[in-house]
Amino acid sequence: MGISDKLFGKKKKGGNCAACGKKLLELESGPGPLFGAAHMDFTQVVGRIGLELQRPGYVCEDCGATICRGCITLGELPTCPKCGSKSMKSLL
Repeated sequence: MGISDKLFGKKKKGGNCAACGKKLLELESGPGPLFGAAHMDFTQVVGRIGLELQRPGYVCEDCGATICRGCITLGELPTCPKCGSKSMKSLL
């Protein structure tokens, strides 16, 4: 946890998705994953999209479990797969 995390009260996120078990990648600031896609071939673009889906999408405010963006269902707020809580905070 960095200084900004302590100041703003962010909870520490786990290293794996609580739903599928895949290793989570850190959130990055800067250009999106498809920056420069016009100069990439198809397999490079698909690889970048796959990496984007492994980034954290929701974190449980009760137990701190994290769900990757690939496990998020569209249109509904997920329940925590670890504790069953409805208090999931979006990281998108």
